[in-house]
Amino acid sequence: MLAAFLLGLFVAEGYQGAGVQLFKQNEVLLVQGFRSGKWGFPKGHRELSDLDWKSVALREVKEETGYVYGIDYALCDDQVARWGSRLYWRGGMLTDRGPTHNVTEHRGVQWFPKEKMEGLRVTKDVEEWMHFDYTVCAVEKIGAVGVQ
Repeated sequence: MLAAFLLGLFVAEGYQGAGVQLFKQNEVLLVQGFRSGKWGFPKGHRELSDLDWKSVALREVKEETGYVYGIDYALCDDQVARWGSRLYWRGGMLTDRGPTHNVTEHRGVQWFPKEKMEGLRVTKDVEEWMHFDYTVCAVEKIGAVGVQ
């Protein structure tokens, strides 16, 4: 009963999930959904073990891509974007390691150069980002952060 109440509070905030937009130079990481076949940002729903929406986002990236926060990528800043009903943080890669495709989560995971994304079947979140923001970010391996 308490668990249902707590999850109800999370939904009452007006968000359905959270994720991270991961960038590597001029590329963005997308995962392909099983049912829709559309490409989207790594994201997911809140679980009882999640302390806040940021922890949802970081956990989902690890589950869906194998990338670990603080080792493989860093967040570019504390700003959060809302695309659709989801919250997104922006992250930049610290390593050159490729993503791990978790076959239980998605059809595929791939880096896309932003100039080659036109015509790609994408989720509404990605579509909004492409048309309204298109901001990418980068982090230096020593930990300095910047936005491009």
